[in-house]
Formats: sequence, structure tokens, C-alpha cells
Amino acid sequence: MSKKERELIGHIGVDAGCVQIGDPCYTHGKAGDWTEYCNTVLSKMDEVRVGGGLRPPGQCYKARKNFAQIPYDMGHEGKAIVVGSGYGDGVYPVTVTRNDDGRIASVLVTFIDDKGNHPNHCDILPRV
Repeated sequence: MSKKERELIGHIGVDAGCVQIGDPCYTHGKAGDWTEYCNTVLSKMDEVRVGGGLRPPGQCYKARKNFAQIPYDMGHEGKAIVVGSGYGDGVYPVTVTRNDDGRIASVLVTFIDDKGNHPNHCDILPRV
């Protein structure tokens, strides 16, 4: 497959400093304690692996893992992936590539562009 051009399909708003990728039927389809779920996800992202061991959150920001694989209730991988959003909260562009049949082949959320810029498009948000 040849390299396809990226198509801007919209923007994603971030207010928790992270984005989750997963089937919403599994992550939001069951009744549960949403605050507990968020705290679990954020603590997994904040684990720091230095010298082969884990350190408490916040001790070494640059060494943070800054992602988390969320397992299904039975323990196997695949429920969701959560990643930190570059420099934090904002509104970020979402682009896709398509295969020759027009199906979406990949999705990209750009938190920091190739020039090191933070493409935070807060100007598209309505003012309240």
C-alpha cells in the first residue's frame, strides 16, 4: 500500500491530560464508579520505571510511562489504551489515512507536531 495523505476528520478535546482508545461498549457500557476507573487509569499512567523498579507518582515527570494498557475484567489485554496528551489539556487535530477501498487504515491524534509545537486549537472552542 502506498503512503496516503492524511485527512483531517475533526478535533478531540482533552480535559484530563490523556486520551483513551477503546470500544466504548466495554469501557463505558457497564455501571460502575467512574471516578474509581479514572483514578486507576491515571495511576497506571503515572508509574515510573527507573532502575528496574517503580517509583511513586510525581517523583520524575520526564520518566513517566505516560500510557496504560487497560485489561478486560478477566485480565487479558485489549479493553483500552490510555495515553498522555503531550503537554496536557487542549483541543487536538485528528487525522486518518484510508486504504484503496476508502476504509480508515490509521488514526493519528497530534499532540506535538514534527517541529515540536503544541497544536492546541483552543480557538475553535465556543466561549461561554
